[in-house]
Amino acid sequence: MADLAAETVAERLRDRATRSATLAALERHAAPIPTAVSLAAAPALLGLMTMDAAEVERDTYDRAGLLLVRLYAEALPDVVAVHGAAFGEEGYERLWNADSVLNTAL
Repeated sequence: MADLAAETVAERLRDRATRSATLAALERHAAPIPTAVSLAAAPALLGLMTMDAAEVERDTYDRAGLLLVRLYAEALPDVVAVHGAAFGEEGYERLWNADSVLNTAL
């Protein structure tokens, strides 16, 4: 199983070699995913969704989006922290202006 430590989860999601295993580990993790891991993973998951379509396949894009929503749901009532971690530093602008899988399909 991939390492889900808060200190390494973001790096493992960004690294193409460990990305799929880390996504799978997050998907398999019993609810709730620890808050520290959620806060570390949220910006990396959004980062996957803002990558160029040539770098991230549709399946990875979809998995990242679903996991981000799961982090929101499990963080209730403190969803603001996860949202801030994911979308801080111009996250919305990066998401809407990216040549991502979704944006290139529109």
